[in-house]
Amino acid sequence: MDATKILLSPGNAALHGASRNVRAVYAELLVPVLKDLEVQLAVRRDDYSLIGATTNPKVSFRYQPTSNLVLRGSANKGFLAPSFTQLYAGRLSQELPNGIIDQEGCAKHPGDPLFCAIPRLNYNTGGNPNLKPETSKQGTLGIVVEPVRGFSASLDFWAINIQDRILNRTPQVVLTNWQFLPEYIIRNPQTGVIDHVEAGWINAAGLKTRGADLGLQADGKYDGYKWVAKLDGTYMKSFKFAEFEGQPFKEQVGVFNSRDIYLRWKHNASISVAKGDWSALFTQNFSTGYNDQVPNGGKGTPPPGFVPRVKHYEKYDLTGTYTGYKNTTITVGILNLFDKTPPFTAHNVDEVVGAGWDPRVADARGRSLSVNLKYKFM
Repeated sequence: MDATKILLSPGNAALHGASRNVRAVYAELLVPVLKDLEVQLAVRRDDYSLIGATTNPKVSFRYQPTSNLVLRGSANKGFLAPSFTQLYAGRLSQELPNGIIDQEGCAKHPGDPLFCAIPRLNYNTGGNPNLKPETSKQGTLGIVVEPVRGFSASLDFWAINIQDRILNRTPQVVLTNWQFLPEYIIRNPQTGVIDHVEAGWINAAGLKTRGADLGLQADGKYDGYKWVAKLDGTYMKSFKFAEFEGQPFKEQVGVFNSRDIYLRWKHNASISVAKGDWSALFTQNFSTGYNDQVPNGGKGTPPPGFVPRVKHYEKYDLTGTYTGYKNTTITVGILNLFDKTPPFTAHNVDEVVGAGWDPRVADARGRSLSVNLKYKFM
C-alpha cells in the first residue's frame, strides 16, 4: 500500500509505503451423520508476515427430525489482524489543556503542580506498530419451527468472547487507567514527572457478550391480496467490557456509553400488503430505554429536572409502491408517520454527537415525505 503525503496534513502516514504478505488455506467437510443430521467441519490457516500465523477451526450442525422443525448450532474461533492505518498511521504530537492530574504522581507528591496540575502535557497519537491481532470465540444454538402453514419462528442464542480488542484510546483514558497502562505514560527517569503520553491505537482487554435473535414471519392471501408480517429482534442479555488487561469486566447493557449503546431489546417489525401493481409497507422500529449519562460525572447534585432514564423509542414509516408503468417503479412514503420526537438525553456533547438526543438510537427528523422514481432502461 502506497501512502500519499499531503503538505501540512496532521496525522498523515509517516512512511512512503507499506506491505505485507498474507497466505491462507481453507478446508471444509460436510458429514451426513444421520439421515436428518449433518455436521460441518472447517478449518482455516492464515499466515501474516510481521504478525504471525493462526489456525481457526469451526464446527456446526443442522438437525431436522421433522419437516417443520430444525435445530442448528455452531462454534468457531476468529482472528483479526490490525490494519495498515492502525499499525502505521503517522504519529501526531499535541498538548492537553492545563491542570491535568497525574493520579499516581500526585498521590506521592500531594500539592506539587508538576504532578497535581500539569501545565500543557504533551501526548502522541496515531498508529502503533506493536499491535497484536484480535482473537475471538463464538458459539450459537438455535431452533426454527413452522407449527402451521404460513407461520414460522426462529430463536438463536449466541455468545461471543473477544480478546486484545484494537481500540483508539485518548490520552485522558490512558491517564485515568494508569495502573494498567504504565508503558504508555513516559516519565522523566530522574524526577518521575510525566514527559508525555503515548495514546492512539492499543490492544484493550476484551469483551464478553450474550444474547438471542428472534425472528417471526407470517404470510397469507385474502380476497386477492397477499400479505406478509415480519418481526426481527435482538435481546442482549449481557455485554461486558474491560478497558484494559487486569480490569474487571463491567456490564454495559442499558447504560450510556460513549462508544456505543447496548440496548436490552430492539426490533424491526413490518407488514406488507400487495395486489396487482400496488403494494404498501408499514414498519416499526423499536428500542428500549437506557440509563443516561450522569452530569458532571456524578459529582455533586444533578441539576433540577434531570431524569436518569432515557425513554424507549419507536418510529413508524408508511410507504406505497406502484409498478403499473412499464419499467417504472414509483414509491411514495411518509417517514416518522406519527411525528415522534427523540427521547431526551443529557449526555455530554463533547463525547457524543447530538445535543439533547442520541443519533445512535433515534432519528431527529420529524414527519417527512419521501418520493422515489426508478426507471430501468431496457
